[in-house]
Amino acid sequence: GITAHSEQAAFKCLELYDFDTVMFPLNYQLDLGQGIGRALQARKADMGVGLLGMKSLIERAWKDDADHRASGYPKSWCKPFGTDEADLRLAAMKYAVSMGADVLVSPGNEECFRFMV
Repeated sequence: GITAHSEQAAFKCLELYDFDTVMFPLNYQLDLGQGIGRALQARKADMGVGLLGMKSLIERAWKDDADHRASGYPKSWCKPFGTDEADLRLAAMKYAVSMGADVLVSPGNEECFRFMV
């Protein structure tokens, strides 16, 4: 499989090689704000690929470096929903599945990983 952060890059890779899966950010903010992920969702069955959704627990971008440092998530590129926001985490995961994810890939931090498992 491949990992891409651009649908155009994913489609180009799938033209060039016979990959079985695409790992791609499937997140409510990216979908609602920019429509990112919709083209993959629409074409995944025709292309015969599985869609692995990543970044589903991301709430928003960091406001600034201080926001990031104070978060407790030093490795995260964006702010995930907090451990006290289980309902929002579940909703975000369900949203990613509704976007066509066959599997959700957990973030690297232990708190989010344990929640998703």
